[in-house]
Amino acid sequence: MNRLILLSVLFLTAMAAHQARAAAAVIFYPPALSGATSFADSIEALAPAEAGWLGQVVKVPLVPLDPGDSLARLRELKPRLVFTYGAFATRSARSVLPKAWLIYAGVPFPENEGFIEDDRMVGVAAWGSPQGLFQLLNSVRPVRKLAVLYSDMHDASVRPLLARLKEAGFDPSSIELNEAPVIEEVVRSIMNGGYGALLILPSPPMSNPDRLRYVITQCVRGSILPVAGDPALVQEGALCAVTPGSRATAATALAAGRKLLSTGSRGQALYWPSTFLRIVNQSVEAAFRLDRPLPADRSIE
Repeated sequence: MNRLILLSVLFLTAMAAHQARAAAAVIFYPPALSGATSFADSIEALAPAEAGWLGQVVKVPLVPLDPGDSLARLRELKPRLVFTYGAFATRSARSVLPKAWLIYAGVPFPENEGFIEDDRMVGVAAWGSPQGLFQLLNSVRPVRKLAVLYSDMHDASVRPLLARLKEAGFDPSSIELNEAPVIEEVVRSIMNGGYGALLILPSPPMSNPDRLRYVITQCVRGSILPVAGDPALVQEGALCAVTPGSRATAATALAAGRKLLSTGSRGQALYWPSTFLRIVNQSVEAAFRLDRPLPADRSIE
């Protein structure tokens, strides 16, 4: 009986090792990063339908403070394709797999990270659809003139975003906010600029809740709709955000992977999910006294 149990254990261990060696794709993600686990779970859930080209998929969690074991595991698997989430996981994967195809998500500013220049790397945009944002805002009032509040440390990523916002129907302008002491001056220029909405991108000055609340309060007073690039800012008081959501992001990453492996070249450097979720802060919405409610897939009170 003991011999039978031992043989069974050895067989299962050998099978697990074989599957690990046979892994064609890896999901490399830091569970502590918001959205990372949902993305990894979505890739894993959708993978069976893609098994014909994707092959075996293995999840490898990354611990940023102690990445050694995770990187050793990734190096051992030698996958031909890696799905990463977040800038740190993407940089880390590239450091140990210099020739593998990488498909990253959850990176708001890929141009600033240098990912666009890597010709064996493809990204899924972290921002929601500009067309979706245009439709959402214009469902309650005409909005064309849009201010984009950002830090100049992200300038390389903001320029292509402005182009996509323009394609969607907006008349966008970028407004830098790099230092907290000038926030009143910057907000004054926004209030006097004739803007219908303000798109707030993640930046060091806006990471302070008090400064964010100040900007949003002034927007309410000036009847300028404060919308967020990062859905987390809706929880902090922005009116709304458009986000691709984990499942749409995963589906887009898989579609990009299929194209990579079938053609052997990346084609476009960044893919935008075609579907999106609308997140609305109902308390802020009430403060604007809009004629009709914003259509929402998820509401925050």
